[in-house]
Amino acid sequence: MTVVREAAETTAVREMTLQKEQFRRLAIMADWDSKENTYRTLGMFFTFCAIAECLRWIPQDRHYEIRQLRIFQKMVANGLIYRQHRPVHYSPSSRSALAEAELEYKDHVSESVYVVFDIDAENKPSHPELAQILSKGVNLKLLVWTTTPWTLTANMSIAVHEKIDYDIFLDGVLAYVVASNQVEAAIRILNLDRTAKLMTVPGKCRHCLTVMTT
Repeated sequence: MTVVREAAETTAVREMTLQKEQFRRLAIMADWDSKENTYRTLGMFFTFCAIAECLRWIPQDRHYEIRQLRIFQKMVANGLIYRQHRPVHYSPSSRSALAEAELEYKDHVSESVYVVFDIDAENKPSHPELAQILSKGVNLKLLVWTTTPWTLTANMSIAVHEKIDYDIFLDGVLAYVVASNQVEAAIRILNLDRTAKLMTVPGKCRHCLTVMTT
């Protein structure tokens, strides 16, 4: 633990020095040269605990620490403190954690793509009408749209929403599974001329679309 604490103290002192220099350049007024009034929670020293027969860290300003803990106690009592997961942003260049206010993002436009997934012909769907369509030699494809095309190579399945209906429409020997409210847009995007609706499958009937993609 001593090694970890020493490494943590070295990091904290380094970051404090950098912050002081930055604040001074911004003309922020403070008692920067006073060790007693600046960064009071950092000042620690070793003391020997005779009862536990061990070394422990003791803060130099106990009263300051106690006041801070009492304020924290009141915040907990008022329901202002809660436990939840959240990311901690880290800057590789400054080798320090960043506050959310320090984050700046460049404008970026994600490219979206439409992709069709083939159905594994050897895996028969449980829905009888869908199985009958495939038995006639119709090449059935599932059409998806994504703004993260780089994840496609790792796709293991296609999600079906239980509150959405899905249409299967035919174009020649190809049939597509598309959300019912997106059929017109899909036909326009795929530039299809002749289409015929074969059936509608409710998304809540998940086993109806239980087919493997290839």
